[in-house]
Amino acid sequence: LGIYISSSQVVDTRPATGRPSSSVLIGISDDDLAPRWFDLADGNLLISGPLRSGRTTAVGSVALSLSATDPQAPLILVTPRPSPLAKLGIWSQVVANDGIHEFAATIDADSTAVVFVDDATDLTDATDVALAQLATLSRQGRLRIVAAAESSRARSSYGGIVAELRRDRRALLLQPAAELDGDLAGVRLRRRRGPLPVGRGELVERGSVELVQVVVAVALGGGTSPLSAPGESS
Repeated sequence: LGIYISSSQVVDTRPATGRPSSSVLIGISDDDLAPRWFDLADGNLLISGPLRSGRTTAVGSVALSLSATDPQAPLILVTPRPSPLAKLGIWSQVVANDGIHEFAATIDADSTAVVFVDDATDLTDATDVALAQLATLSRQGRLRIVAAAESSRARSSYGGIVAELRRDRRALLLQPAAELDGDLAGVRLRRRRGPLPVGRGELVERGSVELVQVVVAVALGGGTSPLSAPGESS
């Protein structure tokens, strides 16, 4: 993915002029090479991309960035299978595929939890429905969801968590198919010259589109593990 930043640098990079703790460092703008932040207080985030586009790494980087800017935020990981993200050491709880119901029963709209979902299109139907209900609930309070999904399957998702997040029109579209993937966030994408590299994509916030390179946040102490090395992430 090419651009690495430590958790402490995330905090140092955040402008001192009122940037809220709910802001996460998404990447570097292709236009002016400036940091691009994404405020989760304004809504949920869908991360899409084809296989090995950097989706899992992007989810981990957003989580690490949030853990640095808001250390008190409860971070929940939901994954359909064993994931390298579980090794990050920042989670309040790691929920297996069918364990979401017990967790969801403890959550209300005013929860400050941020739920991170890896491979959302591989969830069981029951888990998908439960997360979709949480996404609906999130629009009534502070609960937030960041979910990654394989783009071609996300485009054909007309129910469940992915469909709910598409309604928010806030997305990071990694290596998008310009003629197809804009629908995931309700925008029309520009056709770029040549394929985008791993970790590069369009950041969409309710109609605004900007090309960014994902920043890979790493835990204090350096190193990129347990996030995937460049070219190895989903």
